[in-house]
Amino acid sequence: MAWMYRDYVCTLAKDAESGLFVGGIAGIDHGPTLSGENADALRTAIHHVVDTHLNLDTTPQEDGKIG
Repeated sequence: MAWMYRDYVCTLAKDAESGLFVGGIAGIDHGPTLSGENADALRTAIHHVVDTHLNLDTTPQEDGKIG
């Protein structure tokens, strides 16, 4: 399963061995592989990672460039 959040594609699957939902975010290479006991917990984690990533990428650096 996949869905979009703020123009990022987020994937979601259920791990058969652990029973956890696992997911990732395309375009955030340094982002973690996420897991949660249910889809809502995973969705919350993905929203947090994307929002944090966007905040970091829009902070001006010392040279004035963005991200």
